[in-house]
Amino acid sequence: MLAELGRPVRGHYQTDFVAAGTGKARGLRVLARELGAGSEAPLALAVGDTTSDLEMLRMAHMGIAPGNAEPALRRAGVRVVRRSAQAGLAQAVARLVGHPPGRCSLCAPPRLATSSRLLLDLLAVDDLGRWRLADRALQLVLASRKTD
Repeated sequence: MLAELGRPVRGHYQTDFVAAGTGKARGLRVLARELGAGSEAPLALAVGDTTSDLEMLRMAHMGIAPGNAEPALRRAGVRVVRRSAQAGLAQAVARLVGHPPGRCSLCAPPRLATSSRLLLDLLAVDDLGRWRLADRALQLVLASRKTD
């Protein structure tokens, strides 16, 4: 029954079902065409961690996988950065723009309310190494008390 919905794509934290005949590469071609760039417009950067991302990664000048990528991507010759998940995405962006994201006036994040910053910090906890996890947890608890 599930096979009728499409093919399963296992992710790090979830399993997605992709309709037959679709994928990120096809979606990007359609989006490029809609934006008037043509369906074969080259991408500057694509980041993906599963074999289902391979076609999309090959469309880009820089196709990069985070450290948690499936081994098959490594075997296919995709460049893999050291960090995993969102931290790996940040490393890939840094390779494209020449510095860590957020370090210049063009890509600096906007000022956020304390509650918004707290939410983003909480979502980023999974990207931390084990030795920093306890420190961040304590910081989040202390910060949450300030917002009450």
